[in-house]
Amino acid sequence: MISNVPQTYARLSLTEDSLMNKIHLTINDNQFEAEPGATIMEVALENNIYIPHLCYNPDLVPGGICRLCRVEINNDKLALACRTPVEEGMIVRTNTPEIDAAIRPIVELIIADHHSTCRGCPANGKCELQKIMAHLHIDRRRIDNLRLPQNDLP
Repeated sequence: MISNVPQTYARLSLTEDSLMNKIHLTINDNQFEAEPGATIMEVALENNIYIPHLCYNPDLVPGGICRLCRVEINNDKLALACRTPVEEGMIVRTNTPEIDAAIRPIVELIIADHHSTCRGCPANGKCELQKIMAHLHIDRRRIDNLRLPQNDLP
């Protein structure tokens, strides 16, 4: 047993026996194998499956802070892909109306509080928020109309 791994980390403690076995799961009707202790996000990214996210970084302990990486598990509940370990036989969907309904308000709130001009931003075209907006078909102009007018300073 690996003893140096704190239990607070998202990765599960692994035994030598579990390292030999692969976990089989389905993501968006495709079959995958994963290492025990891997998260849904890790398996998805390794297999070029897009799950919207802003806070996930493979070098950090997953925090689930942005709440955008929601997936549907076993046609039942929504869970955070960055914090949910894969399980044998798990069925995962990454793009359902329920997921869109759960994350769209979060993205719209982020956009409404975000600076208004993407054109002048150095990240324009490489921005994860822009990618998520395109994925959800969010019209930036509609969100901009909801903003409170800002007073110009004298």
